[in-house]
Amino acid sequence: MVTPLKVRAGALARLERARAEAELEYRKEVGELIKKGRGSDKEIESLLVQMVHARFFAFAEEALNGDSDTVTVRLALERYVHDVIDEVFMAEHPQRFTAYAPQARGGFHDFAAFCLKNSESWVDLQKALMERAEEDESLGPRGAAPAKAETVQVIENGGEERFPERANWLRRQLAARHWGAEHVIRHNGPDRKTLNKILAGKPVREDVLARLAAALSASKKAPQVSVADIPNN
Repeated sequence: MVTPLKVRAGALARLERARAEAELEYRKEVGELIKKGRGSDKEIESLLVQMVHARFFAFAEEALNGDSDTVTVRLALERYVHDVIDEVFMAEHPQRFTAYAPQARGGFHDFAAFCLKNSESWVDLQKALMERAEEDESLGPRGAAPAKAETVQVIENGGEERFPERANWLRRQLAARHWGAEHVIRHNGPDRKTLNKILAGKPVREDVLARLAAALSASKKAPQVSVADIPNN
């Protein structure tokens, strides 16, 4: 079971605001590229890495200022690196709905992690973690019950069950039909945000899976599917 990360009151709202600001900046920069007749996958990836950077270090600041011990903070940050990169990929990457998604996903993860861990902000973070660990040793455990503390589950959505086989199955189904999210939506399937959740291996309701199966079955390019065909792992 994942140890919850204790953060100060208002942290969730601040993290959501940082996320919104990072997405807004990304869309602004993409718009500028399009105006210039540019926007290759590599250029888009560079902008996505900037979004990862902004979101990760906003999270790191909240974690450092919280009341969890430094070992818990380190573990949370290590896992959040993977989670935020994966989430950004599934939300925005140009290849996320294509047959090349698994390769693109791995490549983007390596690229984003490399950029993150070779930044000045990362060096500063490691120094802060070392200083924090020294404080833990000299001062003892941090506050067990800070006033109005919020608890954030940071590892795999707080220990939430994942469905990687379902995500891979959906990628194959989309590739077989030469479909993107817009095709699923057009046939009354789940919206883009929900599709991204499925492709990230996150849980969704049974009725969502039923709508997905019905939408996929509308295609003439591949066999029809039922909810029973959708992996449960």
